[in-house]
Amino acid sequence: MSKNEERMRQVRRQKMILLATGIGILLLVVILGMTLAGNKKKEKESKPQEKKQEVEEKEEAIPKLQVDLGSLYSENAILIDEKTGKTIAEKNSTKQIYPASLTKIMTVLVGAENLKDLQKEVTIPAEIQGALIENHASVAGFEMGEKVKAEDLLYGAILSSGADCCMTIAREVAGTEEEYLKLMNKKAEELGLKHTHFADVSGFHHEDNYSTVEDLAKLLREALQNKEFYKVFTTDTYTTTATKEHPDGIELKSTLYKNLDTMEVTGGKILGGKTGYTDAAGLCLASLAEINGRKYVLVTAKADGNLFTEGFHVTDAVKVYEQIGKSE
Repeated sequence: MSKNEERMRQVRRQKMILLATGIGILLLVVILGMTLAGNKKKEKESKPQEKKQEVEEKEEAIPKLQVDLGSLYSENAILIDEKTGKTIAEKNSTKQIYPASLTKIMTVLVGAENLKDLQKEVTIPAEIQGALIENHASVAGFEMGEKVKAEDLLYGAILSSGADCCMTIAREVAGTEEEYLKLMNKKAEELGLKHTHFADVSGFHHEDNYSTVEDLAKLLREALQNKEFYKVFTTDTYTTTATKEHPDGIELKSTLYKNLDTMEVTGGKILGGKTGYTDAAGLCLASLAEINGRKYVLVTAKADGNLFTEGFHVTDAVKVYEQIGKSE
């Protein structure tokens, strides 16, 4: 091979090396550019997510509250944040109790979910009169055989703690109280109320009608998600639809509000509640309050007293809600 040919071969080899190097550098630049662009895109996409998460965490953050349940009249109590369901304070909250008329929270929730037409007229069955008398039951005041709107039964059950309404709802939805109780216990299972069993739709004392304040707080929180239940539960006074027996309707007043001069507490107000009492259950109360823009559920049970003494269960509720308002 001549010197010229050797020189030309070396020149071609150098050109190929330079070309390959250039192509490699170009590919490296392209890959690096794509990587940087991808990282910027991911960063851009993640920022709204991170911001959203920060907002959600801020919203879910429960204010630091100084709440003492130790001095309450009630033996059992639990306070939870309505939005998150988180427990703020508790006292014997998992101990079995008799819920008395707090049972009606489940009765009305199942009724609100299963009564297809709340404007439908429903007849108060005469067959329930004996049980009402035997148990000295509280009633809304409807007469046997009276035709009332289904919606009025829900208000009568919560505001007046009317057993007449509960028994009528049960028969209207399921035919019998026994069948209705199956729906109530099924709902309890669905909600994860592991320490709850219902054996009476009105809350008359029964060994197999039991719960815990923890379960009842969870139940009330879930029930408040139902728009009809929420409307009924947070009403203080309601007049039923006029009937032949009651041309002006019946004025129903919440049993909670009967024990209070005002719903106002420091930083907010009590929005609604359901009272309960039997000799075995003591004075019980499940209530909802909004304080400083946040809602709380409080359930108490087994307070001393009876229907003729001071409402120690209501006193307890005011005391707890006042503590919340003053500690924020």
